[in-house]
Amino acid sequence: MQRKLNVDSLAQVLEIAWRQGLLGGMEPVAERADAEQPAQERFQQIFDAMPMPVALRDTEGRLLACNQQYLTFHAVTQEQALGMRIIDSSVLTPEEALRMHQNYLQAVTLAQPFRDELILRYRDRQMAVRSWGVPFHDSQGSLVGMLCSTVDITDHEQQIASLSQTREQRRSITRTRTLFLQDAAEQLMTQLDGIIKSVHRVSHQQPDNQRLGSIQSGLLTVQEQIQVLLDVVRIERGIVVLIPVKAELNQLTRDEVAAFNGRHPATPSTVALQTEAHPANVWVDPARYRQMVRSILEYCLSLGLPDIVVQCQATPAPQAELDWQLHIKPGPTSLAEGLADYLTQNEINPQLALGSRLMALMNGELSLEPPGADGPLAILCIRFPQAA
Repeated sequence: MQRKLNVDSLAQVLEIAWRQGLLGGMEPVAERADAEQPAQERFQQIFDAMPMPVALRDTEGRLLACNQQYLTFHAVTQEQALGMRIIDSSVLTPEEALRMHQNYLQAVTLAQPFRDELILRYRDRQMAVRSWGVPFHDSQGSLVGMLCSTVDITDHEQQIASLSQTREQRRSITRTRTLFLQDAAEQLMTQLDGIIKSVHRVSHQQPDNQRLGSIQSGLLTVQEQIQVLLDVVRIERGIVVLIPVKAELNQLTRDEVAAFNGRHPATPSTVALQTEAHPANVWVDPARYRQMVRSILEYCLSLGLPDIVVQCQATPAPQAELDWQLHIKPGPTSLAEGLADYLTQNEINPQLALGSRLMALMNGELSLEPPGADGPLAILCIRFPQAA
């Protein structure tokens, strides 16, 4: 009902219903059309039908009428309540009563609805309340006062506080774990670096020892994998900062594809690149961009395809920006042999995790498509500021 009437509170709904005669077919109170039922009686009947405390106050804040829920909420009789202002309350602290009274008078002066959520010291206990009011006019359009309501939302606030505490505890546990993982990974990287240097020295002394070469290669692979996980943790902690410079995206991609093929000469997989005809000069962090491309290519390599094609696409965008897309597809051999139809995605792959987080860091999007011969394996979309 509030959404349909475009109002902020049930008090406004009550005024609309009351003035339009929509409650029980009764006419508005101010019309006084029913001589057999006094206006005050009809007024009280409407108030008592409301499920929450409701009161009508004059322009000075004096209570003119209220419902039974109001009397119960404040634990007062009708005789005690009538004529009382908020500032006269004996159950609020003087500071809270003055603040609420001033807020009410300000709303009256502006003739505007008000809504507020407060934490009060009410009857010697802390209470969260939601209060609102709406200007109320008589049939001649003169301002009578404000139609007000106050609802106890302490239980609701306690539930929110409990959920917030649980959330913060989980965040604390997550931060502690990521910090531990980072420290452990950095220590392991230092130890591995020392071991790799030792093996490298020994391999120079024993050049014919093929086992040492194999051990060194295996250690380097482990070191690379730990570095991937360490970068993921650093991004999660928010300590990786991009440093954009002017660079050309086709060339960056070309350099990374060449380096990638050079790192995997023993594997049957090769990556072919189809770049844009026109330069794509943008502001980008070259190292992080290349690392992102490398991570996604490593992931695609792990799928087991003998060849992969990377297509670059640049589209000018408003506000001097450039939409950059990379489409990574199965290559001609993969398509000819139908290998792409039998791939299974591994979405917990560390390289994929790193590539996804680097994409998010650059405000880009990574879409993984179902493996198959009809489309790409992955689509990378990033919007960069253009560079002159």
